[in-house]
This record gives sequence, structure tokens and C-alpha cells, in this order.
Amino acid sequence: MDDPALDPQQPLLLSSYRLLHLQGEDAARFFQGYGTCDTRALDGTQARLGALCNRQGQAIANFLCWGTQSALTLRLHNTLQDAVERLLSPYLRLARSTLTPGLERGLALPPSLGTHAPTLPPGSQHSAASDLTWIQPPRGDLELWGPDRAVRAWCEREGLTPASEQAWEARNLAQGHLYLRAEHSAQDVPQGFNLDQLGYIDFKKGCYLGQEIVARLHYRGEPKRRLYVARGGQAANPGDAVLDQTDQAMGAVLASARGPGDTYLALQLSPKRLERAQLPLKTAAGALHLLP
Repeated sequence: MDDPALDPQQPLLLSSYRLLHLQGEDAARFFQGYGTCDTRALDGTQARLGALCNRQGQAIANFLCWGTQSALTLRLHNTLQDAVERLLSPYLRLARSTLTPGLERGLALPPSLGTHAPTLPPGSQHSAASDLTWIQPPRGDLELWGPDRAVRAWCEREGLTPASEQAWEARNLAQGHLYLRAEHSAQDVPQGFNLDQLGYIDFKKGCYLGQEIVARLHYRGEPKRRLYVARGGQAANPGDAVLDQTDQAMGAVLASARGPGDTYLALQLSPKRLERAQLPLKTAAGALHLLP
């Protein structure tokens, strides 16, 4: 359930997120062999979460996607665009598709702004006037994407002033949801970021790049690391060590974002070490309190 204290009264400008457009007769069919989500049923009304892995099964990026069989759009952190382009470019030469960076801007609308926007079911998209598109992810806040001028005009009509995406990042982290950035890319398998638990991986869809390794771990093993969420008074930097009270290493900070009154942190920890840890955990910035 959403925490009202983390529900700002403004739309949040997703300034660190960009779109990639995969277009061509075989766009969705081509992407089916690389993404962890099933794109065969995309028909202009759906939105799905997915990830891209390398041949070693390491997560290169996670994303939100929507579109049709001939025009697929990926929304991901801007620091990962080059990595995704490098991953897909060698294979695009064999496909009748092109991958193009988008110039659109995006807003996230928390629940308190529901009267300003359509109500959509989870995992759906809806086209609007002025080339605007509403996207309701399978999890998370409603989003509005379109040309910068059209997004600004919509805000003016609704009498809304966008705020920083920091609150959106904090809302996501509080719910255990991390959108990967460049510093996370190719650092672990999807399970190390809990992408398997968050609906990013369709284990019935068939083959994709890295699928054998990801599936083997899912059915026959346990990940060495998992993502945990903590609340603390101070922010921490990605890569900062997480220790227990005896200064035993538990893992590292993946990301942090400031919410109203608290900072929320994504931690990557060893479940086995955590079982034996002397709590509370801490970083150099101070004590951490793990969320359920």
C-alpha cells in the first residue's frame, strides 16, 4: 500500500530518464529474443517491465516498455542508453529495425494527482492529444510522455508545476524498486536486484540473451545477493560499504534518494550474512533501519 507521506502534491519531472524507440516491421519480434519480457502481444494498449542481459546473464538495464509490433518504446535511465545501444546494435544489422533515441520528456503523477489524469489499469498505455501518451506501469506511478512543449502545455492547463524526480526515486526505493543506472550495469544477474520478484522476467517466454543462466539460477539455485531497502537519516553514495554492528561487511549501497523526512536506500546484501548480522546495519553516514 502506498505511504501517504511519500505522495507529493506535484507531478515529478523524470529528467534522468529517456526513451529509446525500436521501429521496423520486425521490431517486437526482434526484441523478443533479447528482452526478458514477452513482447509478442504488444498492441498499443499494454506496458511491461523488462530487462536486458548479456551472454553471462548479467543485467545490463531494466526498463518499462510499451508500443506495438512495429514500434516499441523503452523507458530507462539515461546513463544506460549507450550500453543498450552497444548491446543491440550488432544484432540490429540482421533485423529490419532501427533503434533511435527519443527527445520526449516524462512526468510521474503520484496518486494524489489522480483527478488530473485518466485511471488506467496496471500495465497499460493510452494515447492522448498533442502526441502525449499515458503509461500506467505494472507497478509504480502513472507516467505522461510526449514532446517537451506538449508536456509543459499540459502542466500549464492543469495548473501544476513539476518538481524534482527525487521524490519519485524515493517512492520507488521505499517499495523495493530500483531502476538500474550505469554503475549497476553488468554487475550482477537480475536476481541480485530482485527483478525476478518484481515482474521483470517472464520465465515462460522462451529464449533471450543470457536466459539459460538466469533460468538455471531461478529453478536450481539461490542468488548470492538480494536487494534490500533501508531507511536512514543521511544519503549514501553507490558503492559505500554496508556493515553490521561488529563492522562485518554485509554488502554495498546501490542507490539512495531523499523522501519527506527520511532517506531511502537500496542495499545489495548477502542473505546468508544478513542472517548472522548484528543489527542495526550502518554505513559511514550512519545507522540504517531495514524495511520489511
